[in-house]
Amino acid sequence: MKDSIKKILLFIILIIIVLIIILSFVFINKKKEAPKVSKEKYIDNIVNDVFFEKNVSLDELNDATDTKLIKNDIFIGKDSELRYRPSEKLIKKYKLKDYIPIQDKLAGEVEKRALNNIEYKVIDKNEDDNYIEYEIKPWYAYKYLRNVEYLKEMIMEDAGFVSDVNTVFTEEYEINNFKARVIALRVLSNHLSDYDNINNEKLRFSFYFNGDKAKEFEFYSLYYNLQGATSKESPDRMSFEQIDQEKARMKKYLEEATTNGLYDKNDPYKV
Repeated sequence: MKDSIKKILLFIILIIIVLIIILSFVFINKKKEAPKVSKEKYIDNIVNDVFFEKNVSLDELNDATDTKLIKNDIFIGKDSELRYRPSEKLIKKYKLKDYIPIQDKLAGEVEKRALNNIEYKVIDKNEDDNYIEYEIKPWYAYKYLRNVEYLKEMIMEDAGFVSDVNTVFTEEYEINNFKARVIALRVLSNHLSDYDNINNEKLRFSFYFNGDKAKEFEFYSLYYNLQGATSKESPDRMSFEQIDQEKARMKKYLEEATTNGLYDKNDPYKV
């Protein structure tokens, strides 16, 4: 009789142990499962945690969005066009170390201005959640970057460097290009308000989904819309006359910078 009771008790204990193991396994798996987020939340997370993250790298950006952006495509983050610089070897060789903190400071001011002025919101989505339509109020970063290029060319010309097909792929061009860009950022540092969206222009675009993920093209669209690339202020929509006016404005800013001591035409790359 005692042996029977022992066997029954042992059997019950074994069942309890098995149940504990099974329940623990189920609990752990449930804990590991990521909560399913809506498509709107998925986009919102990417915009706030990736596009608007100052320290995001190009690889992180592409991993999060399944895109193949290049450095020239982005204006925020440590790999952005604003923070372009030569290799460490060239920085050391040409003694460019003094330019780096100046570039970081000026690029940071531009990023802050852009992030403080960009707005976006959902304005429509269909019942099946296959698309979401957004409205964006951009900061005109696309126009800003084009003006940096206009200024850079003027500064390189003042330095006596000829930029053409024969020099553009040389080490000398890379160094002159870097120095001139940093000076261009400094010249424009007092004119960032030029690129504020004072007329409250709004741009619209839609995300279309394959399953739970947005298509690659939509992320390009998002990023360029955040920069105002399709806005009324975009250089791509300007006439030749308007482009000439933009260049004349940059020339005027260069003259003002000379008067204010921010630029020395006799020593254009002076920092």
